[in-house]
Amino acid sequence: MYDDQPLEDYGPEYETRRGELTEFCQVPVEGYGTLSVEDEYLAQVVTCEHEGAPMETLKAQAIAARGYAKYVVDVEQRAVSPTVRDQAYNCGRPATDRARQAVRETSGMVLTHNGKLIMPFYVAGSTNVDSNSCRASGSSGTQRYVTYNEGRIGSGVRPSSLGWSGSPANRGAMSQNGAACLANNGWNAERILRFFYGDDIRVTQLPGSCVDSGTSIDPSNSGSTFDPDEDDGGGASQTCDTTTTAPDIITRSQWGARAPRYNRPRHSPNRFTIHHTVTSNNDTNPMRTVKQVQNYHMDSNGWADIGYHYLVDQQGRIYQGNPVDRRGAHVGGHNTGNIGISFLGNYQSLQPTEEQLASAGQLIRHLSDRYGISPSASNVKGHRDQGSTACPGNHLYAQIERIIRHANGEAETECDEKSGGGGGNTGSPEFRYVRVKAVSPDPLGANDTVEGFELDSVFYERAGAGTTHMAAGVGGSSGATNTGAAVGQPDNTSCDNRSSTVAGIQDGGHIIVQFSEGLRPGDTLHVVQANYNVGLNDCAPSGTAEIAISTDGSNWQVVSSGVSGNAAVQVSPSFVRFVKPQPNSTHEPLVQFEVESSQDIAEVEYFADDYSLGVATQGPNFPHEYEFQNMGVRQLEVRGYDSRGNVLATDQITIEVQGGSGGGTNSAMADELGTEGGTCSGVGNGAGGPRCSDGRGGYSTGQCWAFVKAAMIRAGLATRADINALAARVGMSGYSVQVSAAGFKRAADRASAADLADTMSLRKVDMSVQDAPKGAVIAWAPGCRGFHSRYGHIEIAQGDGYGCSDYCGQLKADASCASVYVPTN
Repeated sequence: MYDDQPLEDYGPEYETRRGELTEFCQVPVEGYGTLSVEDEYLAQVVTCEHEGAPMETLKAQAIAARGYAKYVVDVEQRAVSPTVRDQAYNCGRPATDRARQAVRETSGMVLTHNGKLIMPFYVAGSTNVDSNSCRASGSSGTQRYVTYNEGRIGSGVRPSSLGWSGSPANRGAMSQNGAACLANNGWNAERILRFFYGDDIRVTQLPGSCVDSGTSIDPSNSGSTFDPDEDDGGGASQTCDTTTTAPDIITRSQWGARAPRYNRPRHSPNRFTIHHTVTSNNDTNPMRTVKQVQNYHMDSNGWADIGYHYLVDQQGRIYQGNPVDRRGAHVGGHNTGNIGISFLGNYQSLQPTEEQLASAGQLIRHLSDRYGISPSASNVKGHRDQGSTACPGNHLYAQIERIIRHANGEAETECDEKSGGGGGNTGSPEFRYVRVKAVSPDPLGANDTVEGFELDSVFYERAGAGTTHMAAGVGGSSGATNTGAAVGQPDNTSCDNRSSTVAGIQDGGHIIVQFSEGLRPGDTLHVVQANYNVGLNDCAPSGTAEIAISTDGSNWQVVSSGVSGNAAVQVSPSFVRFVKPQPNSTHEPLVQFEVESSQDIAEVEYFADDYSLGVATQGPNFPHEYEFQNMGVRQLEVRGYDSRGNVLATDQITIEVQGGSGGGTNSAMADELGTEGGTCSGVGNGAGGPRCSDGRGGYSTGQCWAFVKAAMIRAGLATRADINALAARVGMSGYSVQVSAAGFKRAADRASAADLADTMSLRKVDMSVQDAPKGAVIAWAPGCRGFHSRYGHIEIAQGDGYGCSDYCGQLKADASCASVYVPTN
């Protein structure tokens, strides 16, 4: 694709083919026939292209090579060349084990932008790479094709001159030498790819039977994205089933792991060691604790990653740690082949839960089957068996035999009904606790023989299922009598038995009831005072109560503040919504954040284009601020977490971030540019014949960009030299930007806010064409709204619905293919 190829060659059919993310299992290769993509072709390409590089580089290479081949076959509709014309396959060297590993661990992954394939160009690049920045200066050899797009998004991403710069599939080119440098600096594969192709590219896994479903993608770019051992189980909690079925595992991306500093050596697992983390036994946010353990191991101990392979919280949920096929750091001098499993908590002072023991047993059974290990006492030991330590604590150490029995399916357990398996659906919270708190003695009942708010029963109806679930027990109380009467079926059937069948809650007191299976948003919660028609009896219950629900018995969400009599309350869905900033607003680099949220939201995390901007814990508005380093249109997201770290709700908006100093609109310059743009004059600085007689009407002479440039020069906004400077900033030739409106639009859209302001004193704004003020520059893409199919159109708004260039006319209807720029200070 060359720079002089017109846009119309890449029309709707091209875009359709580029957007088809279908399976890619076979690839036609010139001279070799049709090869299996995953089993034959890619490992050979990775070997020929970059064998000897660090593993994360090879993974990045595998993803780029797969996407390149699919683009050639699906979009360009041709066979792939086995030479460096496309990508090397015929180097004569056999595929290496490391190359096969890189392909396997990125199975089916390609790069996309806005849901469509990109053409991931890559070249060797210069060997003279700065070891810190991993960039190379100069433009000799293939280095001239390399792009550095770290922090760039949208039109700010610089394309590579290897392809046509106007193609939306051209998102730049990777340097193989630069990629190796980044991997040596601890970068993972996805972060390496974003460095060259832009922050808004996505790693997308294709469908198909040839794709290994065990691979997982880390959208947050905060963890070891391409960990082969990450089972995408969604973080569901464990049950007492200890079959050989793989347990659900909370992946590194889900708990927010940092990328490892480097890959630890491979090993062949052959035994297990049980540990404890000696952290809080009243942990309300286990995910955060796992992060703290990783930070301690990496920052205080100086290790490459978290030392354990797996961690198990008190609800029985399992967290992925160090990749299981790589040596951990958990038993000094005995790490090779040793799988480390650590229980969150301190078991010198606490008994492990049945859920933990069952989950650890199921995990050991699964890994034993996978690696051919016998789950026996000789292969499952405590840390103290291999060193001078009290780990894993007396209480947990005493239960290792029970863990082994779970692993062999021999343990007796009652956790199916009584424990709830830790309850926890990452998409929909389960509220296992309900608190009934007496807030007033009014209304006063009749013939009241029970002091305080009378409580007969608490139960809920499952939405959509029609099933009824009764409270299973009392989890705590204060200022209450006969508390056990609040559990079970409603049985306060008459005035005669009310004293024995209801609990009494004095003003300010409370009862907490617990469910074995938690209620969820959409369920209806029933609080019963009397199981008879009080209107027809001379005995009516007293009092008013507040009803609250909780996932953990500590953090409460009030669902009703004034219940009296029998009440039915629907549990509202969890929510989190942006209050600051507002959608489609424009901001300086320092942006203030606030949300409104439901009461079950314990903390929120803010993101921009999938990068975390930080966590806020001060509800209910969760204020936060962040100073952006990269300007332009940013996609923001807020994720609301419950107290256990489960995502309950999200919200997304788009804002524009502009340069901080001198980033405001220059109204005086805008007025001057509008006046000059609407003045009849010839091309240049006022020389030549006029294009119109009265500022309205006339006709196009095919020189719209020349007239707009002349107006910019006369108004003092920019010069031809400034336009050349803009072209250089975005990697385009000065000629391509000077010659047409389309060239200028491509350069201006591609530039960062700072580059556009520095060179042209313009700022791109998210604004309707009809709303463009006087002095705004409006650039239309080729073919947009009937403008020239190759050169597009450009004009200066007059503020009254007209725009002028080499003629003046009414502004056309708005379109997404038009860009609006205003003069900036």
